Amino acid sequence: MGSTPEARPGQRAGPRDRDRAVSTVLDVALCMLLVSASVLLVAAYLSLDDDGIEPELADQTAQTIGSSTTTVEYSIADVADDSDVAFENAHYDDAAYERVTHGTLAELLTSAVAATVRVDGERVSEAGTHFAAGVDRNVQGELTGASENTQIWARWEPYDGATIESELTVGNAPPSDADVSSVTKRVPSQQTELRDDEVSGLYDVDDRSFEPTADLLAERIVDSYFPERATTVALQSDDLERDLAVYRYLQFGAAADDALTAADLEEGAPLNRSVADVKTANERLASNLSTVIEADLEDAYQSDVEGIIAAADDDAAAQDELDAFLAEELQIGDVTLTVQTWE
Repeated sequence: MGSTPEARPGQRAGPRDRDRAVSTVLDVALCMLLVSASVLLVAAYLSLDDDGIEPELADQTAQTIGSSTTTVEYSIADVADDSDVAFENAHYDDAAYERVTHGTLAELLTSAVAATVRVDGERVSEAGTHFAAGVDRNVQGELTGASENTQIWARWEPYDGATIESELTVGNAPPSDADVSSVTKRVPSQQTELRDDEVSGLYDVDDRSFEPTADLLAERIVDSYFPERATTVALQSDDLERDLAVYRYLQFGAAADDALTAADLEEGAPLNRSVADVKTANERLASNLSTVIEADLEDAYQSDVEGIIAAADDDAAAQDELDAFLAEELQIGDVTLTVQTWE
């Protein structure tokens, strides 16, 4: 699994707590959508590349990424300036916004990707950018002596052409004339991986529709960001955790075609403290996000699907072929890690 930071809730202004607050799962990646990095698999795979520069350098870089740990310290205080609605009555000590997250470099890289997801270029939470900047800084620091000759690229793209995606690049690109050793590997996250039985029948052959596929992906993504139990507790609280949960919902809602707005804080609405209806809030986010995903899937795969259906003997055979095709194409639980080293 990825890094699992401890947590201490933010407190209202008062006597200054000298201990720094540490990040919750919601603070860093809203349930760590993509964090479950197979670190040993990454290191082993990278060490197999014997082409280009001497393999010892690639081995050393792989071992550092997969096994070296670091502690990222950062502040999310700026989020209070991003939303007058979520933080309207908030007055917290600076220490309440300070966060500390510990993990291997691979875990932190995938966590940073999860924390900076965008929908059509609009981030679902600006708080994640501060964490990502800290990860970038620390990873380069851990690669001292090699960072100038190393670039790491981490990307989450659940399917080709996805408008909901995220990426993080650490280090500069290699010179055009450099002798480069490059390895790319998909790193699985068990948090959101689709099972075979879930993929079965996802494309509606009768209606020629990606709607069932889009509905499942949207629901899985939203629920991973806003797990019902933890988010309900946060919304019902009377401290920074509630303000952050509201902030994230409104940010995600704005990115998902205004699925949630300030009106949802009013009496009887899902984000109201006395209601704290996470199920309804998530359903509204997923509904709007599904529309975006369905359009993406049509653009990316409609011609492939039509070819599969045309070549099949009947609808049943077409369904089997489509199930296999989608199982291969939908990589919702994977992060792509690319490491380049050169001399």
